[in-house]
Amino acid sequence: YIFPWWSSEEKKVAWGGFAALILLSLISVYIAVLYTNWQRDFFNAIEKKDLHRFLYEALIYGPLVGAILFDFCSRAYLTAWLSFKWRRWSTEQLQKKWLSHKNFYKIALTSKEIDNPDQRISQDIKEVCHSTMNIFFSLFRDGINFFFFFIILWELSKDFSFHFSSYTIKTP
Repeated sequence: YIFPWWSSEEKKVAWGGFAALILLSLISVYIAVLYTNWQRDFFNAIEKKDLHRFLYEALIYGPLVGAILFDFCSRAYLTAWLSFKWRRWSTEQLQKKWLSHKNFYKIALTSKEIDNPDQRISQDIKEVCHSTMNIFFSLFRDGINFFFFFIILWELSKDFSFHFSSYTIKTP
């Protein structure tokens, strides 16, 4: 029940929310790069004792923190909303199967170990939907972060050389 929702009657909501979360994840990475550049400029201003630049960077800090908070809250809200939609659809589908052909009656007769299957369905689906969304978007966002910060670090280490045993390796 992970993939059928994406092709169900709610596919527009599913794919629209997915696209919005991808966009918010990319914006999140952009904000992280902006914050990294802000930190560089802010601490360079402190090091150089440049009051004008320090005050300028201090003024930028407020809107930057606002963007970070907006990014975090909007991604958290949209992820929760989308996983709730997915969870509601999946719960309805599984409960229809459970109630069809009097399966609930057959389960009660054949097994005494299953207690409250409707609640178990709801709880398990909640975990699957929420965890799948969080894992996917965390991996996606962290992968994009890795890529961009790898580029930043590569640019910073252009003239850096590594010494390993008797070998010297220079970064291009």
